[in-house]
Amino acid sequence: MRLALRILAGLAVAFVGSSLIGLLELQRIATESGAVFDLNNMLTAITEPETPVIQMMGLAACGAIILLFITWDIRGSLREGSGAGTIALIVVLVGIIAYFGITADYIEEMSRPPFPGLEGWLYKAAYHPLVHTAIIYGILAPLVVRQRGNKFPEPVNPTTPEQS
Repeated sequence: MRLALRILAGLAVAFVGSSLIGLLELQRIATESGAVFDLNNMLTAITEPETPVIQMMGLAACGAIILLFITWDIRGSLREGSGAGTIALIVVLVGIIAYFGITADYIEEMSRPPFPGLEGWLYKAAYHPLVHTAIIYGILAPLVVRQRGNKFPEPVNPTTPEQS
């Protein structure tokens, strides 16, 4: 049961996280260039260009949540002998990158606008560094933890003085 929950959590974090990353990236680009896009990625208005602070904070939060999930899954899975949530997350993210990597040439040849809605968000997420960083972290973090003997460092208590 725990294994199934970890897999479902990994799938949900990957799908929701990459969707939000794509949406926020599209909105960030639009805000920087003075455009306003609706949720179908269609131009609805032209405004003054601004610094997309809210979108950048949202992107940072999405990346942090994905990395925290991987850390949580690895930490918990060391006791259970499985990183199923992280594996599911990596499979979904690599699948998104592969799908849109294959279809990108087709889109450019057809000279059609970007994908509408959710498909457009995933398309944008496929090329975003946060997604690539999550994949690399999901692969390397378990290797580092296992090499250290399946132990996370003990938290340091800052109130007790260190003895020499």
